[in-house]
Parts: sequence; structure tokens; C-alpha cells
Amino acid sequence: MSETILTTLQNEIGQILNTNAMDVHSCRKLYETYLEKYSKNCEILVSLYIAYTTNEIKFKQFKKAKSIYEIATSNKSIVNSTKLWISYAKFFANRNKQGSTRQTYLKAIKNINSENVLVMWQHFLKYENRSKMVPMSLDELKQLVNETTTTSSGTSSNSSSSTQAAAAGNNVNTKKRPLLSRPEVDSSKFKVANEIMLFVKNPNEKNMLPQLRPDTMSKLAYMFKLNTNTLFEIVLKMKELQDLLYNDLQLQGKIFENEVKYGNLREHKIDFDKKSGKELRRIRRQMQSLLMQSGVPEVYLTEDPNIIVYQQKILSVIVDAAILKARRQIST
Repeated sequence: MSETILTTLQNEIGQILNTNAMDVHSCRKLYETYLEKYSKNCEILVSLYIAYTTNEIKFKQFKKAKSIYEIATSNKSIVNSTKLWISYAKFFANRNKQGSTRQTYLKAIKNINSENVLVMWQHFLKYENRSKMVPMSLDELKQLVNETTTTSSGTSSNSSSSTQAAAAGNNVNTKKRPLLSRPEVDSSKFKVANEIMLFVKNPNEKNMLPQLRPDTMSKLAYMFKLNTNTLFEIVLKMKELQDLLYNDLQLQGKIFENEVKYGNLREHKIDFDKKSGKELRRIRRQMQSLLMQSGVPEVYLTEDPNIIVYQQKILSVIVDAAILKARRQIST
């Protein structure tokens, strides 16, 4: 029956718009007529309100659509309709109104009967987990709402979930402390690990590197005579790769920090220092292996920091030589 009535209504709306595509006033009169006619039929009434708001949204009349939803959700005969509340929450969600979406879910949880409240919590949870890399559980969501509510309105931590939601919906001042507000984040936990790499990142660090032994200098001099172009190309590409990797890890750290800040990730589930350190060591080993195969003297696989620092000096000399040769070629 509901579908038949809606089809009839949509056909009449179509006739109005075929005559005048911008005649929103006549459309509204028709919807109001249907709402009054079927005011006693809850199922049809919900569908009519949703259709009404959908039509207003098509005309980009968002304030009018919101006012219709407010009237509908204030109607005691249909206040328990999960279909209506979910439609209202999606109205805000589709326009990226996160605060209003959350407040709508909590308002529904406050007003809806106990038989349907779990459905609203589940839809609320789905909304909160829409872009999370590590989804939260329903209990975690309720706890987060409870913590926000307790801080904002002094609600007792032992109150029931629906009471907590009610307090959040009525008393939270979103301008001062928004619902599910951003947690404090320690930025130092998202810094790239302090691992020794093969190429010094700061030019000033070169002054701290050890002097090369005479035998190492002899090996480098011999190598420069063989095929400097290939050697320089390999080493410079390696340095570029290391710089790109380090910058990418810095960006990843910032992304993780923001994900935690916006509640999309739990801080305790991320150990960025360990993650970035592992990645840096993996790349360092790959570079050591490739440079060793390329014949760079005294560069081989090792985790000994003293040897790695000595390898830094060797590669620093090669980089300087490559840059010097490139400048000479440009000047000539």
C-alpha cells in the first residue's frame, strides 16, 4: 500500500515539474496534502516525510529539508521509526556534517524505544567506523560517548547507555567540546625512528664522520679510474631513494598522528617508531647489498653502527666526487 501511494505521489510531482521544473511551492503543497491525509498511518507517514525531504534536497533546499526532519522526528506517532532517524542522520552524513550526524544518532538513541535502540547504536557504530583502519567495537563507542558526556555535562559514569546518550544530546556544548572530541596526541610518538642510514641527512653531519684509511682511499681511487659514471649514477640514485623513503615515512607519521587525532586509529595500536625503524633497516640492508654487488669498497651487510658510520664516509666521498664532476661538466 505504501509503495502504491508513493508511486501515485511521485507521478503527480512529476506532472508538476514537467510543467514548471522549479515549482517547488506546488510540490510542497502536494506533500503537505498527503501528510495530512495519511497522518494516522505511521508506515506511510514515515515514507512520505522521507520522500518530502528527498524532494527538497533535489532543489538544494537543505534548511527546509532539515525542518521537515525535525517536524517528523518530533511526531510521537513515528518517533520510534529507525528508518526515519537513519534517513535523518544520513542527510547530515551525505553533506559531511559530522557533528550534526553524531548528534542526530544520539538524539535518536535518547528518544527511540528500547526495542530499537540497539539498531541505532549499530548504525552509529557503522558511521564512526566508515574510514577507520582499526574499527572500534560497540562497547568502545559507548565508552567514548560516555567519557565525552561525563566531561561535558557531569553525567555519572554508572548511568545506562541511553541515559548517557541523552545527556550528550541535550547538554554537550559542541562549540567548546565537540562530541567524540579529538584526543590529545603526543607528536613525538610519530617521529621517524633514529636509525643510522648510509647517507647522512644533514650536511653538517659530514664533519663528524671519521677519516678514511689509506687503503680505503687507494681502493676508491682505483675504482674511480674504472667506471666513474656508472658508480656515480648508482650512488646518487641510492641517496635519492633514501631521501624519498625518509620523507615518505615522515608523511606516514603525520598521517598516523592525524588518524589518532580524529579518532580513526587507537594510539596503542600503533608503534610508529618500531614500524619506521624496521623499514629503514630493511632499506639500509638492501642498499648495502646492492652497493656491495656494484663493487663499492668496504660496503657490505652489517648492523655494526661503527662500520655503518665508516660506510657513510665512503659514500659521502663518492657523492662529493659525483657532484664535483657534474659541476665541471656544466662549466665546460
